[in-house]
Amino acid sequence: MSAEDFKYVEKGAYHWSFTYNTELRRFDPRNHARYDVPLRLLRRHGALRPHQIGLEIGCGDGVMLYKAMRGGTRVIGLDLSRPGLILARDEIKRRLGRQPPLLHGSCYELPLATASVDYVISVEVIEHLPAVDRYLREIRRVLRPGGLFALTTPHRLPSGIPQDPFHVREFDGSELRECLRPHFGQVF
Repeated sequence: MSAEDFKYVEKGAYHWSFTYNTELRRFDPRNHARYDVPLRLLRRHGALRPHQIGLEIGCGDGVMLYKAMRGGTRVIGLDLSRPGLILARDEIKRRLGRQPPLLHGSCYELPLATASVDYVISVEVIEHLPAVDRYLREIRRVLRPGGLFALTTPHRLPSGIPQDPFHVREFDGSELRECLRPHFGQVF
């Protein structure tokens, strides 16, 4: 069992419990922002229209998919963890009454045709990857001309100490922009 599978087997749909915790009796803006900010950015730049189709890389247990689908967008979830995909399917079906389109696969070899999606979302994935350029090339490959890519990642601490022992590399803003520039025309 991989570390990705283990966390879902051990913790269950933990992204859901962090984001929609009914016991806290309060709204946690930080957990919602992790998903809402990339959706707002995509919408502001012309993505998420009804005729468009997107891809979420690293969908895990499905919170971002749920938020996107609830907003009326068409998006496919992809993850390497089968237990995560099962949780995503079950959680979204319970809340929306329909199953999300899901793919099991690697971010290094996306199981989609070239130029097949209008936008890509990837929430807190890049910091876990040893081959960032390979991941970014695959995203560029599946994006249609003019397509958009939105990602989030934790900001590297000034100490340089990773915030999570499973992070391969954390970025500051300028490092992330430099990493993205060779693959995408505009970075903002």
